[in-house]
Amino acid sequence: MLSEISQAAYILLLFLFIPFPYATDRRIQRTPWVTCGLILVNFVVFFCFIVPSLGTTHENDIFDLWGVTPRSPGLINLVTYLFLHVSVAHVLWNSAFLWLFGPSGEDALGHVPYLTFYIVGGVVAGLLHTAIVLLFAQNSAAAYSPMVGASGAISAVIGLYALRFYRSKLKMVWGCALFLQLRTAKFELPAIAGLGLWFLQNLFGAVYALFQPDRNGIAYWAHIGGFIFGMTVAEVFGMLRDGMREYLFADAVNAGEQGEEGVRSAVSNFHLLLQHRPDDDEVREALALLAQQSTTEGSKVMKEAVSEAYSMLLDQSMATGDMVRTKEWLSAFKELNADDILPSSALLRLAGRAASFGDDVFADGLYAKVMERFPDSREWEYALLDSASLRLETQESPKSAIGLLARSLDSKTSATTGVPATAKAPLLERLHWGRMRRLK
Repeated sequence: MLSEISQAAYILLLFLFIPFPYATDRRIQRTPWVTCGLILVNFVVFFCFIVPSLGTTHENDIFDLWGVTPRSPGLINLVTYLFLHVSVAHVLWNSAFLWLFGPSGEDALGHVPYLTFYIVGGVVAGLLHTAIVLLFAQNSAAAYSPMVGASGAISAVIGLYALRFYRSKLKMVWGCALFLQLRTAKFELPAIAGLGLWFLQNLFGAVYALFQPDRNGIAYWAHIGGFIFGMTVAEVFGMLRDGMREYLFADAVNAGEQGEEGVRSAVSNFHLLLQHRPDDDEVREALALLAQQSTTEGSKVMKEAVSEAYSMLLDQSMATGDMVRTKEWLSAFKELNADDILPSSALLRLAGRAASFGDDVFADGLYAKVMERFPDSREWEYALLDSASLRLETQESPKSAIGLLARSLDSKTSATTGVPATAKAPLLERLHWGRMRRLK
């Protein structure tokens, strides 16, 4: 009884003088049934099996029988030890951390995978604790003392949380400041910083335990093993990428709501996301919504940014040979009506893509835009020749193609555009081979 009071007093002092996390800024999408069930099992086991034996000659029997003793580990014990706790403070402490991080892990993995992850994480934590004790302290009392508690598995959940939700924030409360009604009583801390400090503290304890294995009753190496296992699982199953996608998307949506000021940042993030996941419907819909907004508001800056994104996505889909996606991006670009704001190089490149895809009418219209808007540019000549080549290919308007060629060969035209006469032969050769390539 005295030990129970001393442990409760110790936790109370920690709460008063050390900031303690009580929540996160994560919004849970599904009910954490497994987390609730694990916490319930911990309390049921403690009050139904541990409490009745306290103060009796059988107090330690249940720990010896079902805990993980490094000198005589059992397979079933690597699971059962997770549900045993030595005191009320022990079960409350572990349950608090499980409730803090478990729902987010369950939300990310799903109910059954999360339960599997929790159990396997606890097994790995128990194995590492056993291995370290047998390697460095096999003749100490720690080798014969059973390890119990859910902290190894909870550390695995914390490791997964640290990698998957690396930009989340912990809501902290400082008991002493709360008692004094100070403004600093509650504050937010980046989770990566808080969990990083937690890991360093456990690493220090784990190293210290190597030299003084009998002077500390905390299985620090189980915490280290669980944490590393959680981070490894998160990385192997692409959860870091999922986190990056989530935060990039959130940043893009927030920036898009700021109008012209944030539209380029929003478009850049949307483009980056679609580069890696072209089938991400949520991102595609958000980009389409931003495009619709830019078309409705008629903002030149917004149109430029969105049209550049569609142009780059069009290039990407063409480079990978994805004709279905190319058609979709081309249609999306056409709906923007952004022909009048793109630079000559972008218009020329887009016209080439449209022609390669078979949208000759749209391509010829873009060539005409280049010739109309940029009569003094080098792109004017290329647009003229490509347009002529396109018309010869379709064989629908050979007379207009001849007229375009005549304009290209006109010495006044060359003088106006700044294209030297010596460049005419290569340009005509470009026309010839371009036409032959298309006809094949």
